[in-house]
Amino acid sequence: MKKVYVFDAYGTLFKVSTEIPGLKKRAVSVVNKIQELWRVRQLEYSWLMTCMGKWSDFNDVTERALDYAMAYHNVNDPWLKEQLLSIYASPSTFDDVIPFLKQLGEDGKSTSILSNGVAETLAEGTKAAKINKLIGQILSADQVRVFKPSRSMYNLVNQTYDCTSEDVVFFSANAWDICGASSFGFNTVWVNRGGVPFETLDCEPGQVVSDLSEYQF
Repeated sequence: MKKVYVFDAYGTLFKVSTEIPGLKKRAVSVVNKIQELWRVRQLEYSWLMTCMGKWSDFNDVTERALDYAMAYHNVNDPWLKEQLLSIYASPSTFDDVIPFLKQLGEDGKSTSILSNGVAETLAEGTKAAKINKLIGQILSADQVRVFKPSRSMYNLVNQTYDCTSEDVVFFSANAWDICGASSFGFNTVWVNRGGVPFETLDCEPGQVVSDLSEYQF
């Protein structure tokens, strides 16, 4: 079977932080801190929900994490909350994403997204980012009601494509996600956009790139 190319969405294809126009200098600093804590809590909440055997979709988890981050920094601003949530409703891609997806399409490669995100939100996001025609399948945590790095999530790819783990090339900018996918048996590519160390766990990526254009087929 030919390889299936699978991408994490948030942080890998889509940016998870943004600049909010019109903010004063001090406000920019606070909003940046909110966004940093928001992302940490968003991931932690998804892991906690899975470990506790509870389910709430990623949109709800994301909003709850943002509420916490804003409360932590003593910010109560509905307008700002709406602006930040729009990052997920109408995401922007990293500069390397569209050229790489186009290359895969021209080469006849099968592509999909495997994400904790809500399927409808991901579909709307791919349209907003103009990559919907470059992605063949959207696989969402909605389908198994647990979040990555649960093995049930990675197995969605195998079930969808009737393939083995060895047939899958999985790209993620999230090192924890690479650990989960590597444990499952995928060929993994860590998109280390920040140039940070990998996790000190018993796993490692198959390839490390700073952006998608560096991937070696």
